[in-house]
Amino acid sequence: MQTETEKKRIGIVGYYGASPLMTAANLEKMADECLEIIVQDFGLKLSDCVLVANGATWANHVPLVLRNRHPEDVTIEFVMGARWDHTHRRFQKRGMGQSLNQSHYLMKQRLAIPLSFATLKDIAAAVEAGAEIKFEDSAATRNNTIRGLCDYLIYMPLEEDDDNNLSRFGGGIFNGIRQSSRKRLVCLKDILE
Repeated sequence: MQTETEKKRIGIVGYYGASPLMTAANLEKMADECLEIIVQDFGLKLSDCVLVANGATWANHVPLVLRNRHPEDVTIEFVMGARWDHTHRRFQKRGMGQSLNQSHYLMKQRLAIPLSFATLKDIAAAVEAGAEIKFEDSAATRNNTIRGLCDYLIYMPLEEDDDNNLSRFGGGIFNGIRQSSRKRLVCLKDILE
């Protein structure tokens, strides 16, 4: 068995908005797509990886879905652009934390919770179960940290030409990984109903 430092880190970053495409069934499809990329394209097993999430709602929850499916095999590490409030089990209510809490609230509405995996409580549960959490003070430093940590990257914007996502929410990480065999772009509009 590999130690945590020997495991390959796979960043899963991308969409965080409230598009009508974003449903519970499509979140499952995102997880299916990532699992297929990890196993078939990257040639890895989940147990050989640490899945690195950046706090964005939809992409951030793919590792949580995979953890729910394969609890013994999935290790998660969060690199957040806002501090985590362990007491209240949410992001601290200032700056980017306020935005992330709001994005998770909107996600919860889109999914018509009571689905268990799609809330801030699931991030809290992952942290309480041992997921490492790192804080960076801005989206840019968070993205640089993820780029530096990750051996592989799966970038999931809503559409390929989404300039907002490319410039702020993962595109810089994607473009910063030079080896094309170690990164995949998955445009959500291409795989979701």
